[in-house]
Amino acid sequence: MNSPTDFTFELLLNDLIYEYSFSVTKNSVLKEKLVIHYSRSDKVLFDRTNNDIIFHNNIKMYEYLNFVAHGIWNNQLFLSNAVSHKSVYENVSDLKSVYDWFQESLVLITPNSRFGGSGGFIDEENSLYSIMSEILEHLDTGIGRLGIEDYPTNKFHDSKEMKSKFETELKKDNQILMLVEPTGEQFILLRKNDEIHVKKIVTYHRMLDGTETAFKYSHESHGSLRVIDLLPAFLDLSIAQQASSNKSRMCFIDDIDRCLHSNLTKVLIESYLNNCTSDSRSQLIFTTHDNSLMDQGLFRIDEMWATNREKNGGTSIFSLNDYKNVRNDKNLRKNYLLGRYGGVSEIQPSEIQYDFMSCRDVS
Repeated sequence: MNSPTDFTFELLLNDLIYEYSFSVTKNSVLKEKLVIHYSRSDKVLFDRTNNDIIFHNNIKMYEYLNFVAHGIWNNQLFLSNAVSHKSVYENVSDLKSVYDWFQESLVLITPNSRFGGSGGFIDEENSLYSIMSEILEHLDTGIGRLGIEDYPTNKFHDSKEMKSKFETELKKDNQILMLVEPTGEQFILLRKNDEIHVKKIVTYHRMLDGTETAFKYSHESHGSLRVIDLLPAFLDLSIAQQASSNKSRMCFIDDIDRCLHSNLTKVLIESYLNNCTSDSRSQLIFTTHDNSLMDQGLFRIDEMWATNREKNGGTSIFSLNDYKNVRNDKNLRKNYLLGRYGGVSEIQPSEIQYDFMSCRDVS
């Protein structure tokens, strides 16, 4: 398939509405455009077709941006290429605002993401640590708190190449989280005073006599690990909502319900919604197979979308709001499972049963 893929983002940043769009194939950028929408007019900052870029005459550093545009490659986005130049990043605030949103405000969590948050959540000196530990207990995970244990550095990386890699990736007073396969253990690598330190993440469970016992991170259930993966993101959203109205955060979670009980998934989502106000600038988007979340007491009808696989193999997405006269008391889940809104797999149970029965003849 050589057809291009189109992306469009509408962002509310510093009380301005930006629209950033681009069209790409596997090998090149075909179109790219950045527009500011005002109440009565639009201002196109730049408009790109292949490698030809037209700038708005009043944009700061107009001549320098033209110079940067001449050195762009076919497979590079102009936005990211331009702000890599320090002078552009510091002086063209419109480009900087949009670029910073992708770098700092957009959070992506896949079904297999491991601990999708900051190391602050397992640093006992950080205020976030006690909050996360308390929530873990209230979610009935059996985990009393997270903790870290010192781990021999030479045991973690036994080669000069590995040590050199860590030293390159770790900046001063910085840390990275790392999952080690196939054991499934989670480690924190941090640099202090030009030395690399390794910490091993463990979980603590409270016993009946009040004492604590440390468990290996990898010994926790998939459901408990998924909660640990998601909680930092939900806490991060909450922090963003309680901060100034100009601070935004957009979190996209793929398969939010993976390994989670329906009630637990609902509690996490409700915790986010209950913190939303008219001044909130954070957004949660997630995909799910848990149809119990199709609840008009939880979401507005226009906030729920379904996907449908077409006969040509493509997938279409549509809003349940497209269906007219859907009452507030309508049982969406029941009607969805009956196929009245589309997006339901056309499974043929009788054919599957026949195939399973034929397997017995093989033996």
